[in-house]
Amino acid sequence: MLAASLQVPSGGSIVAKLPFRKVGVRRIIITAPSDSVKLMYDGITLVNFTRYNGFVDLKFESYYGFPDASKFSFVNYDTHNANVTALVDYVAESNINNDYFEVQAS
Repeated sequence: MLAASLQVPSGGSIVAKLPFRKVGVRRIIITAPSDSVKLMYDGITLVNFTRYNGFVDLKFESYYGFPDASKFSFVNYDTHNANVTALVDYVAESNINNDYFEVQAS
């Protein structure tokens, strides 16, 4: 289990990355009680937080590998800094799938 507590700067121009090495993520639990924080994965928005979210629990299934822990990041579009806490359950020696999330343009 990996844990991180981050302060995400305000303004939306600075990306705060999780300070983890390249490992496969099986589950990530995040609390970010702020109205303008976004969880990103390699530039893809996964979750928009609000102060009422509480905890967000994301579980990943592995068919061809897990998402990479080092590619998760946060952006804060508010005028105040936000505090984010994350717990990551990782799979040692697992395959990492760089294309875990598929984005389709409409």
